[in-house]
Amino acid sequence: MIETPDKKLFTYKKNYPKLIEFSRTIGAGVSLVQVQQAEVLDIQQLATMLCAPQKGPNDEPEYILLNTKIPRPGSKLREATGRARKREVANRVKSFVEAEFLVGNEVSLKGIRNKFKNYGLSDSTLSNHIRTVKKAMEKKGRKIKGTKGRYFL
Repeated sequence: MIETPDKKLFTYKKNYPKLIEFSRTIGAGVSLVQVQQAEVLDIQQLATMLCAPQKGPNDEPEYILLNTKIPRPGSKLREATGRARKREVANRVKSFVEAEFLVGNEVSLKGIRNKFKNYGLSDSTLSNHIRTVKKAMEKKGRKIKGTKGRYFL
């Protein structure tokens, strides 16, 4: 997906290398999404739609955001760089792990690794996040059970 202030347009993943420089030039964001209901354009149609003054083909497209590759200028992710961005990712992982524990789901390194594979986090980093959440929950009086990398409440 390429996102400008007034349009959200969808194209194929194979077009990503062509969109990198273009997105920086016009200040557009590029994200990897799973399209639910929206028109997916080839590169020629995309160029035409980006240059057209009207809105995109779908006013309310339905999609699932998988990963933000290039944040749009002014967005929260664009402002969070370096250490701030790492903290934001760490908070996402920890929130997810805590939510999984509270819902009663099993938490495993393999499951967390699959969920956050697009962030490029190492196994030791993910294990540390799980350990931090476990300690915090045990401080609150919740007993975490588990063996061999699988934990649950």
